[in-house]
Amino acid sequence: MKKTIIVAFVGLFISLTAFSQMSFNVSPGLGIQGAHFGFKAGSVQPYVGFQYLGGSYINKETGEEWDSDEGEVVDYEDQTKVSVNVYMPTVGVKVYMGSGAVQPYLNFTASKPIIRGKMQANGEESPEFAEELKKIKVLSGAFAFGAEYFVDDNFSIGGEFGVRYLGGKYQDTYESSFWNPDEAEYQDTEITTTQKVMASPTYTVVTLTYFFGGGSGD
Repeated sequence: MKKTIIVAFVGLFISLTAFSQMSFNVSPGLGIQGAHFGFKAGSVQPYVGFQYLGGSYINKETGEEWDSDEGEVVDYEDQTKVSVNVYMPTVGVKVYMGSGAVQPYLNFTASKPIIRGKMQANGEESPEFAEELKKIKVLSGAFAFGAEYFVDDNFSIGGEFGVRYLGGKYQDTYESSFWNPDEAEYQDTEITTTQKVMASPTYTVVTLTYFFGGGSGD
């Protein structure tokens, strides 16, 4: 099913390039800043985009402690550094519902955030932390309504209001055992833990779009 959707979208995207208008859009807004490239053919504009978020956290502790090997009080320093990067490729389609200088539209997007990171304790990296992050699966989508004012055939300014869906899941499987009184022995078992979280925040953005070629506001 996923492959069918991807192939259909790519096929539509390629077929439109022959009789469409290339566009570049930036969306400055709280929490969802991004940019995308698309092709506007009539009232339909499919596009692809990319967003990135990176952050780090450092916990540093210094002081004095007793060193039993040296037999004296010594200075110590413990530092833990965590860095996490979120890569979010996006596909979407914008459907215009009018013509002229001001054009309202509907916008549909789908994203697959990829989370990667590492943790270091006193300069030594923890491979377990990176592996745990890979177990986090996140999906994101949005539905929005907006309008664009075409300043001329090549440039538009717009505003957009929408609802974004964010869903995340973490799943871990490990081996354990329990006492079986019927067999009078411990029995091995596989335990799977699953944690899910979901949020649906609203958002607003201002959009700035440049169209390569003419005729966007027609």
